[in-house]
Amino acid sequence: MNINLPLPYGQKCAPPQTPELVFYSHQSENLIFGGEQKIEITCQAGVRCVGLTWSLHRNMIAKPFLEGKAEALPSNRFKIELSTAPLQPGFYDLKVKLDNGTSKPVDGVCVFGWKP
Repeated sequence: MNINLPLPYGQKCAPPQTPELVFYSHQSENLIFGGEQKIEITCQAGVRCVGLTWSLHRNMIAKPFLEGKAEALPSNRFKIELSTAPLQPGFYDLKVKLDNGTSKPVDGVCVFGWKP
C-alpha cells in the first residue's frame, strides 16, 4: 500500500506513514483482503509502549464505525483483529493511538482494502 506515494523515493516515509509505526499482515502482503472471515493486522511500534487503541473508518471518513483495543504481543507489537461481517467492498482507514506512557500518544494510520 506504500507503492503509489506522491513523493520521490527517499529515506523518509510519505505521510501519513511514520517510522514509529509499521503495519503488516501475514494474511496479505499488500493489505488487500477478499475472502477471510477475520482480518489480522499487526502493528510494530518503534518506541516503548504500554497499549494501543484503534478505530476503523471508511476511507477518508472522520467518524469511526468500529473501535477497540489491540492485543499486546512481545517486542512492542500489537495484533488487531477485525471481523469482516460489517465491511462493504472498498478501502478502510485503521487509525491507531499508541500509548507510550507520556502525555503525547503516537498516532498512526493503516489503509487496507476489502474486496475493492
